[in-house]
Parts: sequence; C-alpha cells; structure tokens
Amino acid sequence: AKKSNNNTLVEKYTDEAIKRYPTNSFGYLEKANLLIDEGEIAQAKDILSKAPKSAATHSTLSRLKNIKLLH
Repeated sequence: AKKSNNNTLVEKYTDEAIKRYPTNSFGYLEKANLLIDEGEIAQAKDILSKAPKSAATHSTLSRLKNIKLLH
C-alpha cells in the first residue's frame, strides 16, 4: 500500500495493525510517518504518544521536533 502511494489503504492497514497488535510499535510508527508526510504533525505526535517505547519511536519523535523547528 505504501509503495502504491495509496494513503487511504496505508491508514486502513496501520489502524488494523494498531488494533490487533497494540504492544508492537510498527503500526503506530507507520501511521505517524504517514501523518507527518501529510503535514498532520499534531496528530502524528498524538499517535506516537500512545506507541510502545522503542528506539524507532524515539527516532520518529526526534524527526517531529526537527520538523517543528523548520516551521
């Protein structure tokens, strides 16, 4: 879905991943990255605040901070 640039489908799959595997950060990270790419920074931050803590979650939060500094 991501390779086809179908954001609706990506969102559907990430929501399902979060629902089925709430203790795995992958779905949260993919959804947050989709939201960042769409310019929805506040929503991405909200999703990441609910994600399990991991190095990847920390990295994406850092990306958000850098984006905020640029705007």
